[in-house]
Amino acid sequence: MNKKIWTSVLALLLTFTVVLAGCGKKESPKTALEESYTAASTMNSADFNMNMTLNLDFPESALKADPSLEMGANLLKNLDVTAKGVYQADPMQLEMTLEANLKGDMPMKISLPMVMTKDKMYVKVPNIPLLPIPKDAVGKYIVVDVNELNQTTEGKVNVNAIDVKKQQEFGQEAMKIFTTNFDEKTYFVEVDKKNAGLPESVDAKQVVKFQITNENLEPAIKTIVEKVAPQLLDLVSSDKYKDMLQVDPAEIEKAKKELAAGSSKEDTQKAIDELKKVLKINDFNILTAINKDKFPAYQEINANLDITEEKQGTIKIGTKIKTEYSNINKKANLQPLPTDTLTIEQFSQKMQASGM
Repeated sequence: MNKKIWTSVLALLLTFTVVLAGCGKKESPKTALEESYTAASTMNSADFNMNMTLNLDFPESALKADPSLEMGANLLKNLDVTAKGVYQADPMQLEMTLEANLKGDMPMKISLPMVMTKDKMYVKVPNIPLLPIPKDAVGKYIVVDVNELNQTTEGKVNVNAIDVKKQQEFGQEAMKIFTTNFDEKTYFVEVDKKNAGLPESVDAKQVVKFQITNENLEPAIKTIVEKVAPQLLDLVSSDKYKDMLQVDPAEIEKAKKELAAGSSKEDTQKAIDELKKVLKINDFNILTAINKDKFPAYQEINANLDITEEKQGTIKIGTKIKTEYSNINKKANLQPLPTDTLTIEQFSQKMQASGM
C-alpha cells in the first residue's frame, strides 16, 4: 500500500515538473516569430496604435539642382504620422484617426477621423486653415457607399481592397514568407525585455529582433532574390488575394520571368557589388514583442541608411514605425456609425459654392 502511495506521489511530482517546464519554455527566436504570425491571422478584434516618423536629408547640391525636390524634402523632414483606433472582423468595422504632423517651413497638423465597414466609408471633413472648406461642412462625415458608387461610375471600386481582415492576413503571410527563408543564427536574436525599450503598456513574454547589417547584407539580398521574391509573387497571384490586389496575371508572369532571367549568380553578385558601393546600413532591424498568447503585441521597424552617389552626395534616410495591439480578441469598443453625414455630391456642391 505504501509503495503504491509513493509511486503515485512520484508520478504526480514528475507530471508537475513537466508542466512547469513547459510553461517556462521559450521557443527559439525564429520559431517564436513564425508562430506569432500564425496567431496574428486569428486576430478578430483589437485596439491599435501605429506611429511612423520619417526623416530624409538630401545633400545641398541635390536641393539646389532641383527646387521641387527641396519643397518635398521640407515636407518629409521629421514627418510624423499616427494612426490610432479599433478593429473588428465580424461584422467588419474599423474606426481610426489618422494624424499627420508636417514640419519644416510651414508646420501643420492634420487630423482625419474615419470609419470603415464592409461596404461604406466615412471620412470626417477636417479644418485645414490653408483650404477654404465651408464651415458648415467641417466636422461632418463624407459617406461613400461602395455599392452605389460601383453602379454610377465607370471605374469600379474594389470592395475586396478594403477588406481589413484579408489585408491583415496577406500582411502576415507575406511576413511569414520573409521570416521563414532567413537563417536563424545570422539574422535573429532574442532580446531581454528589460533592454528592449518597450512601452510600459506592452506585456511581452518574448522579444525577438531581426536585423540586417553591412556584414550580412550580401546573403540577405541573395535570400530575397532566390527565395523570398518568387514566393511573394506566388502569394500575390494566389486565388486568395488576386481579387483584393487586382493583379494582372500576365504582369506577374512577366515579373517571374524577369526575376528568373536576372537571378543568375553572376547577375546577382554584380547587383550586390553595386549596392554595397552606395549603401551603408547604420541600423536596420525589426523588433517584435510576443505576448503569452503568442500574438505580436508590439512591433517596431527601425532603419537608418546612407545612400551615397559620387555626383549627388549622401542621402540620409531614417524611419521608425511602431505598432501596438491591445485588447486582442476582446469585445471591440466601437462607436455608433456617424449620422451627421454628407454624400460626395453634397460635399462637392458646397465646395463649388465656396469657389473651390
